[in-house]
Amino acid sequence: MIKKKKILIYEPYPFDMIAGNLRTLKYIIKYINPKKFELIIILPFKTDLIKKLSKYNVKIIVLDTPHELKVYGQKTLNSSILSKFLTTLSLVKYSFKLRKLILEQKIDSIYCNGIRSVLTLCIASIITNRPILWYVKGQLENNILDRLAFFFSKKIIFYSSSNSKDKYPLLRYLFKKKIAIIPTGLDLNKIEKIKETDSSYILKELNMENKDFNIGFFGQIYQPKGLDFLIDLC
Repeated sequence: MIKKKKILIYEPYPFDMIAGNLRTLKYIIKYINPKKFELIIILPFKTDLIKKLSKYNVKIIVLDTPHELKVYGQKTLNSSILSKFLTTLSLVKYSFKLRKLILEQKIDSIYCNGIRSVLTLCIASIITNRPILWYVKGQLENNILDRLAFFFSKKIIFYSSSNSKDKYPLLRYLFKKKIAIIPTGLDLNKIEKIKETDSSYILKELNMENKDFNIGFFGQIYQPKGLDFLIDLC
């Protein structure tokens, strides 16, 4: 019998509504091969997300974080030196809780879907010798934190070649053995073919005209995405 690989997934933003990273997490849980992998989801606090994911028969552990690690929206980055020191101290203490959990659960590797996850797990990863796989979903924005994440991650996954080349040519060169591309399921050739077809029927269906300046939104209707601001501007 093949021994299952135990994967720890740390989700720092366990919001009630499943969108963005949580949607990716849901798909991983739903479609991963249960004969080869066992997932252990770690959340920093309790939310209704636990109920929504429990139907997939996945192990979920709430490892409560200190108050300093529950600060979001770049408030920590913009805080005083003392606040940054206290946050770092809390992170070190929390890392030993993570270490204990990793060893108890016999974790083989760690999956992180963002900078915050990587930085939260980096110390525990080092002292337990468990590799971090970092999936870069969005744009890299912080020169210091991004470099730390490149250093601490064992493998760095991008969803496209262009996404991987957005920034940091030197880092990409130095850590090229770490970087891999897993393309999305979107077939760009089909999109190019669609562009060549007649789409006038869509304009008629939506009562739109070419002379108008038409704005479209493609995505989930989800308040944090700010669709209401787009509507107000229009």
